[in-house]
Parts: sequence; C-alpha cells; structure tokens
Amino acid sequence: LQQRFFAIIELGNKQFEARQGPVDFGREDIHISDISIKNGALGLTSHHGIHGAFARNVIISGLNILNFDVGGIQCNGCKEMLIENCDIGPQNIDIPVLGRYVHGRIMLSRLRYLVDEYGDETIKFANRLEAVSVKTLADRLIEQMDMVYNYLTSDDDDYLDNIDEDDMERWLKAKELFLNPSEYQHGDGGVVYGILLNSRG
Repeated sequence: LQQRFFAIIELGNKQFEARQGPVDFGREDIHISDISIKNGALGLTSHHGIHGAFARNVIISGLNILNFDVGGIQCNGCKEMLIENCDIGPQNIDIPVLGRYVHGRIMLSRLRYLVDEYGDETIKFANRLEAVSVKTLADRLIEQMDMVYNYLTSDDDDYLDNIDEDDMERWLKAKELFLNPSEYQHGDGGVVYGILLNSRG
C-alpha cells in the first residue's frame, strides 16, 4: 500500500533515468550486463515483476510472472535481451488505491519544505470563495491519506463506525480522491503490460 513503485527485480540502481521521475532517485545511472534470471515465480508487486533500464545481455527464462499492477517485464533502452518460455499474467486485480495516492506520498517531502518556508502564505484557487494557507492544504492532504491508510489496514466496519459527523465529509472526499472505485480493482494508469521493451526514458 505504501510502496507503489516496487519492482521485484530491478535491473539497475533505480527506477528512473537521472533527472526523470517523480523524485530524484540519484544522478548516476549504473548500467548492468550479463544477467540471467531463470526458473521461478515472481508475484504480487505494486509495479513490475522485472524492470530495468540500459541493461545488456539479459536472459529471462522459465518464469511465471503474475499479479503485477503495471507490467510483467519492462526494460527501457535495453539491448541483447532474450525472453523465452515465460508465462506473463494475470495482472493483479486487487489494487485498493488510485495513482493519486502514490503521488500524494511522493509529495510529502516537498510539502514539508513548502510548509517550513511558506506555511502561512495563502493560495486562492479559481472558482473557490476563500483563500487557504499552504499549511492547511498540506495538513488536509496528510489527513486524507491517513484516513485511507487506516481504512485499508483496519477492519472496514469498525473504522467507518468510529468516524463522527465532522470527519465524515473529509472521509468522503478522501475516499473519492484516493480509493479505487473499479469493481475489479484494476489500476487507473490506463494500461497494463505483459512485456514492454521501450526506448530510453
């Protein structure tokens, strides 16, 4: 639930190329080579079974990769790859939160900075009557994410029974913003890949 960028096997030192992605994963890209992944099962991951970038001479053989949210195998800018005798799928159909949840979590460190530097400053959004402080916005996001986390990690009935009327409006907004409404709880990224061999990026 809290780690939405997880790959069971990462071919490299990070998920994104330097200067790309939602946060700074580091400036140095380490490109690996001569990798063999054989004979086994990789299952239940919030992103990929195998993910990599710029790997060379990779053999993936005899694997069953299943219950992934985004892709079974993805490699960006990889060369000399052999994928054989692999069963890819089915995808995970128990994805409780939308992509907004991971983006909210990723924003927390930036929000801390904004609150420390500009917490009392106000922002007025279009079509809203009142301005709101940066600290109030940050507190609201954290509170709504905590509500969703507590709901998903506790007994659903008990959690909802303990929400008073004042909190119910906030809960309904948090539910609409972060919980996956899909009947089968597929992800909201628009696509799911079995195998994606992509250019660099």
